[in-house]
Amino acid sequence: MSEGNQIAELAKVIDEVYTLNAHAHDTFSQVIELCKWTLRRHEPGSEEQYMKVVGYMQAAAVRTAPQAFAILMQHFVMDQQFSDLLGPVYMELAGKWKQSGLGQYFTPWPVCVAMAEMVMVDVEPTQENPLTVNEPCVGSGAMLLAARDVVARRFGRPSLQWLKVSGADIDPLCVNMAEVQLRLTDDQFMMSWAIANAHTLTDLQENK
Repeated sequence: MSEGNQIAELAKVIDEVYTLNAHAHDTFSQVIELCKWTLRRHEPGSEEQYMKVVGYMQAAAVRTAPQAFAILMQHFVMDQQFSDLLGPVYMELAGKWKQSGLGQYFTPWPVCVAMAEMVMVDVEPTQENPLTVNEPCVGSGAMLLAARDVVARRFGRPSLQWLKVSGADIDPLCVNMAEVQLRLTDDQFMMSWAIANAHTLTDLQENK
C-alpha cells in the first residue's frame, strides 16, 4: 500500500472510531494514547493507563481503534518507512470534524526531508561520534523522522543506533504522536517489543 493510501486508510479508521465514539471531541487523542500504551505495555502501570483511556470510550470505538495501530505498524515496522502518517491525518480530520482545537499545521514530509538533507550533509553517526538531534517544537515528530530517514539512506539502517533524537512540545497530543512514531522507527526498541509481544505481531499479520 502506498503512503498516500496508508494516510487515507488511517484517516478512515480514526474517523470511524470518532463516529462510534459518539463524536467525542478527544477521540483522536484517545486513539493515539491507546497506541502509546500499547507500545509501553511492558512498563509498570501501562495496563492501568490503557484501561483508563478505554474507560472514557464507547465499546465499539475501543474494538475498532486497534486498526489504527495495525496501519502504523505496517508502515513503520513491516515496510520500514519513516514518513509522517499522523501529522497529515491530524490535519485532515481537524478540518472534517470542524474542531479548531486540532487546527495545527505541520511541515510537509518532503520539506522535512530536504531540511534534514541540508543540515546533515556528510554527518555520519558512529559509536565514536554519535549524533544527537533535538526538535524544540516536535509536532508529530516529522523532522526527527526525516533525520532518521536521511541517515538510514546514506549510511545504512544500522547507523541509526548512533543517532539519538529528542523533542518537546507544549501540546501533549503532539508529544504523544511524536512518541508513537519515533518508537515505531526505533529498531532496537521495536526488536525488544516484538520479542515480548510476538503474539500481537501474529495477530496483526493475520488481520491485514
